[in-house]
Amino acid sequence: FSLSKEDTDEFVSLCYKFTEDTLSETEKYYSFFRLVSLLKKADAGGRVDRTLPGDIVFSVDYIGKNLAFPISINLLAKEANVSVNTLERHFMQTFNMSPHEYIKKKRLANAAKLLASGHTVASASEKSGFSDYSNFIVNFKKYYNMTPFKYKKTVGG
Repeated sequence: FSLSKEDTDEFVSLCYKFTEDTLSETEKYYSFFRLVSLLKKADAGGRVDRTLPGDIVFSVDYIGKNLAFPISINLLAKEANVSVNTLERHFMQTFNMSPHEYIKKKRLANAAKLLASGHTVASASEKSGFSDYSNFIVNFKKYYNMTPFKYKKTVGG
């Protein structure tokens, strides 16, 4: 496969991150899904990748592009041309989590990335698709074992 220079640099950087033991569980998920997204972008020389179900490939891309907006699992399944049950089964088989849990983890990883890059807690929450600020703080603390503000101070954002 081939990637642009920028995408190749990001790909190598993400791969390198996996060799370090400093990533939280959510950061690992985010990095993994970003790698999947980059691989999807790559030119496979006309070959069709049949290792992931088409609804999963579509869903990961859709979720990544619409993270800041409400995402309905029913609409996602409809757009992916599968039933909700099939979509949920494929997510469990592929990621060992439901689509809802995948979206939440993806949003938390995005929020952490935004906080690390200097965004305010409110901005990171909003841009990551959390409609309820207090719910964001509770979920962030659950996954990162610290509040978003403390995380921001810790990573120097």
